[in-house]
Amino acid sequence: MARFNFIELPASDVGVTKSFYSSVFAWELTDFGPSYSCTMTGDVDLGLQGDAAEATRAPLAVIAVDDLEQALAAVEQSGGTITKSIFAFPEAGFHFRDPSGNELAALTGCGKSRGCGLDFSGVLSYHKGKSPRFFLG
Repeated sequence: MARFNFIELPASDVGVTKSFYSSVFAWELTDFGPSYSCTMTGDVDLGLQGDAAEATRAPLAVIAVDDLEQALAAVEQSGGTITKSIFAFPEAGFHFRDPSGNELAALTGCGKSRGCGLDFSGVLSYHKGKSPRFFLG
């Protein structure tokens, strides 16, 4: 069954935003370069995107799906708009807007190594210094 598994927030200052969530909720966030930090609970995690070129305008909710092509077809057939075609880093996914204009992402391959959380091993070496954007290729 498809379910939410990640929420990414645009963050104008990752350090300040990370400190806020750590102080308020006692969340432990892991840095992936200077412009990205996230929780790694393996359940519904939070990402902070500090790279303005990669950040969405609003929080990006990510839905784990079993069949990416089927989900993409269903989005299109049901009146949604694909905003980012299927990509494969680090898990396969795509972005879309629902009929009300909300941008979300669908992700498959989730859960292979840590429940339904993402496996971030190798992220920094793969990006070679670029801002890690977990849902954009």
